[in-house]
Amino acid sequence: MTLKYYYSLILSLMTTLSVSSQQVVVTELPTQRLLPVAHIHRILQDSEGYMWYATEGGGLCRDNGYQINVFRSDLNTPHLLSSNDITCITEDNGHHIWFGTKRGLYRLDKANYQINEITDGELKKQRVDAVRAIHDGTIWTSAEGMIYHFSSEGKCLGSYPSEWKGTRRNVTDFYEDGKHQLWVLQGSGGLLQYHPPTDSFSPYQWTCDASPIQMIEDVQNECYWVATWGKGVVQLIPSSNPQSEEVICKLQPATLEGYEQTPHKTQILGLLKDSRQGVLWVSAMDDLYAYRIVDNALHPVDTESFLPKGKKILDRIIEDRAGNVWVPGYSPHTFILSFDANKIKRYPTSAMSVITGYPVMADRTIQEEDYYWIWQGRTGLSIYHPASEQISFASDFSEETGKYNIIKCIEKCHNQSGIWAASDNACLLHLQHEGMKMKLTKEIQLPNARQIRVLSEDNQGNLWIGTENAIYQYSLSKGELKKFQRGTDMINDLAVAPDGTIFCITEALEFQYFSPEGERHTIRKGENYSSVLIAPDGKVWVATLEGNVYSYHPQTKVITREKNACNTNGDAIKGMEIDNLGHLWILADPYVKEYNPTNHSFRILYNSDRFIQVDYFLSIRKMEDGAICLGGIGAFCLITPSAELDQSPNDIKPVISSIKIDGRTQITGINTRQIKLNPDNINVEISFSTLEHLHAGQISYAYRLKGWDTGWKSLPPGVNTAYFTKLPKGNYTLEIKATDIHGCWAQPMSCLQINRLPAWYETWWAYALYMLSFILIATGVIKIYFNRLHRKQQEQLEEQLTQMKFRFFTNVSHDLRTPPDTDYHSSKQFTVGDSGRQVKATVIFHLSQC
Repeated sequence: MTLKYYYSLILSLMTTLSVSSQQVVVTELPTQRLLPVAHIHRILQDSEGYMWYATEGGGLCRDNGYQINVFRSDLNTPHLLSSNDITCITEDNGHHIWFGTKRGLYRLDKANYQINEITDGELKKQRVDAVRAIHDGTIWTSAEGMIYHFSSEGKCLGSYPSEWKGTRRNVTDFYEDGKHQLWVLQGSGGLLQYHPPTDSFSPYQWTCDASPIQMIEDVQNECYWVATWGKGVVQLIPSSNPQSEEVICKLQPATLEGYEQTPHKTQILGLLKDSRQGVLWVSAMDDLYAYRIVDNALHPVDTESFLPKGKKILDRIIEDRAGNVWVPGYSPHTFILSFDANKIKRYPTSAMSVITGYPVMADRTIQEEDYYWIWQGRTGLSIYHPASEQISFASDFSEETGKYNIIKCIEKCHNQSGIWAASDNACLLHLQHEGMKMKLTKEIQLPNARQIRVLSEDNQGNLWIGTENAIYQYSLSKGELKKFQRGTDMINDLAVAPDGTIFCITEALEFQYFSPEGERHTIRKGENYSSVLIAPDGKVWVATLEGNVYSYHPQTKVITREKNACNTNGDAIKGMEIDNLGHLWILADPYVKEYNPTNHSFRILYNSDRFIQVDYFLSIRKMEDGAICLGGIGAFCLITPSAELDQSPNDIKPVISSIKIDGRTQITGINTRQIKLNPDNINVEISFSTLEHLHAGQISYAYRLKGWDTGWKSLPPGVNTAYFTKLPKGNYTLEIKATDIHGCWAQPMSCLQINRLPAWYETWWAYALYMLSFILIATGVIKIYFNRLHRKQQEQLEEQLTQMKFRFFTNVSHDLRTPPDTDYHSSKQFTVGDSGRQVKATVIFHLSQC
């Protein structure tokens, strides 16, 4: 065998490992239920990140991860398109979406989302077979055996017959390679190349007797991979000599295998080479296939472990900018392949169910090289070897471990092989194994002790033993046992700090610590504490069955409720662990949260997740290689901590997707930064997105309207709409901040300026009119007031004169009592009026006796 053979074999194995080392997760299109029709024909991700779907009968759709906007002819927009059957789609450099239909070509301007039909005299309303925007901003399209060239403004730059051997052929696709060479693929034909200097097409050497459907360039292997209709995938190898016209068309046996039984396998609809693994994904008439590229040849990859079962009706696949593979489908529905580098190894432990009839119920799991110690309630302690799928039980060895009833309190020995285990009679055991055989190496009886509850080995060579009534210290080097504390409450868990301080939680609802000298101090009371541990930075973490997580700083003696780590819905925390990255793992019955205390990012893994699949979780423990072991009913799983939780989410930029004003939706253009609201606009809904389609349900948003809101308003995960009602006139700035898929907040961004226009009665001229009216009214009121005052004074004056006359004649009547036949002469002086206006009058009377 040659060296080249061994090299190819090693490379093949390495490629196989590279494929299998990344878990492939299949997710149905999250917005599937929002589609106007169930199936998708073509998919495009535009330069902003929106996903566009070409459908048959449902028109063109834009997906922001939460909502789908539909562009079609219907009762609301009856003449928008001549056909709702979309055949092809592309985006040019000017942010225009070009799409072909069964009756014509259209151009959507993302600045205002206006759609215009390309009404070229030759193209008219023909079925458009393919469309492609290239590097210079121009667009190539085809219909009924003709090729058309358009500027980004929609002007026709040229038309050309799509001919092969003298006969016009329909175009299946256009392709522009890394050297900006434009290729034309023809149904029932071959390949054409475009020559810009002569503005013409010429046939390219194509020796395969099958129609080329789609092609991609493989720079690494210096070739092209061409999907064909009937001959699978063909490798097209141009000549390395520019002067030579020698071209090799090499069939790939891997794509032809089983042709007689499954001819649809060779009828290819689309292909792509993914950017993560370099795997060639091929959608054929009957299924989705994957191939490794080794030594210039394709080798099949087993997809049965992750793809939906059975034959499939699919279409042309694409890769999004995050490296996920989108597979448009008719049956099953469109799905997405994502690749998780964080490995999860699942051990169903089938030997357990074969021997006992019960599934594995891993309540405690300890790894020792290639073996695992497992304790579970129904069968007790066992040792399991996954490589050989063998399992043995403590009860199998009657003279060694079989004479003890070993409880679930087990702990790994750090300074020697084996484990520490406890029996139900307060006996401490050191157990080891030789292959699948268990043996007892040491037995230590705890005097006057009740049942052992917890074992913890520190870094100073001591094993700490918490029981129902005391804490013991066992020196591993001296083999000495002493009682550290007596008369304690029942210990449920304990952790030992490097300085010898013991932190523990008790059945008496108490979180406490003992100094190295044995002094007892209470930190907090009142909750059902379930777990305590010490982080590498010295911080103490404690969890409760009420769903709370607290951190305690021994230096400051301050305990803090860590709200971002808590189970906000109150789910009980069964256990905690801390990994080598400093991430806190918080275990509940149906899920586990990996939480980064530094930036508060997290991820949640559920018991029902594809690569976990247990009925519910029982235990959590860090393994010797740093993996986190989750024990559950049905399997135990080893999970690699996620380094992505340490990354900063600075690249997260929310975009305004649409605005609904009083029930009417307006799709915002790519450059929309400001909107105006009319005075009669009452209800405003603004939708936004980070365009994280696959994980939109994990994204959280908060917003505030500067000039109106004083604080941030937070939205639940998966909700992406802000609501405003009856905004007063003025200018406002909408600020939005979002999390990444791990819950870590990015910096806020100013996303939209809102100008609420004044009503006519709120304008400056209205205010001027109000002022003028006020002045006129005030003047009138003042004039009326003074007129009334004058009239009142006149009336008062007349009244006083009347009174004066009355008093005068009263006095005269009295004075007239004089003798008869005597003349009377008299004069009186009076002052009438108020202090402001007085009138003096003198009245002279002369009466003669008649």
